[in-house]
Amino acid sequence: MPVSVDMQVIDDKLLVDAVLDEKPPAEAESLRAEGDPSLVELAPDVRCLILSFKSIGRIENLVGFENLTKLCLDNNNIEEIQNLGTLKNLKWLDLSFNKIRKVGGLEALTELTDLSLCANKLVTVEGLETLKKIECLSLGNNRIASVDQVIKLREMKSLKMLTIAGNPVMNDGENRLITLAYLERLEYLDYCLVDKADKHAAREAYHDELLDVEEMESLTNEKETREKAAEEYKTHLDKNGCLFAYIIFD
Repeated sequence: MPVSVDMQVIDDKLLVDAVLDEKPPAEAESLRAEGDPSLVELAPDVRCLILSFKSIGRIENLVGFENLTKLCLDNNNIEEIQNLGTLKNLKWLDLSFNKIRKVGGLEALTELTDLSLCANKLVTVEGLETLKKIECLSLGNNRIASVDQVIKLREMKSLKMLTIAGNPVMNDGENRLITLAYLERLEYLDYCLVDKADKHAAREAYHDELLDVEEMESLTNEKETREKAAEEYKTHLDKNGCLFAYIIFD
């Protein structure tokens, strides 16, 4: 018979307690002595919020914490990433040791540099595309089985540290070589410093494949540059009242 788990709701009390736990004891005691502190007053000044090991089942009630830069929701019972869109200043997000099956709801968090999704139930990395500033990514101990999913992380141009061990894909030793070949900016892989000689050997082993990939990337970048220039030109014309003529002749 399955054991039922009591799910905790992220209510005002839980949030106030978490905020006060991060303050110096004397200050927290003083605030509590004055009565129940107002979350509306506390939230705007909070930079770090720790909600680990709270049996949380759903992410919610974080409106007002727009100045957060670090949020820990690890070791809970979260199945879906949601309701984080207002936290646009977030740089560090820990969602490890939950029950997440799919990456989503992170599109607005473009300032993230550190993201942990280890020990979940992920099979793909789709949903990370907009996170251009990620430097440290933890995906260890999930269910990723295809090396193509690892190669997709090549799109994360700022990625320097990756944890991927504990996924089925890494049971094949060849896939570590592929990871080093395609993610050439990596400095650490699975907590170990990447040896430059290993990286060079990996790129040599997949030289032809990488040439094809780099050529496609070059064409894509060139197209994006042209489209961006065209949009900027049209914006300039619009400001000067000439866009209508441009559209006609175009």
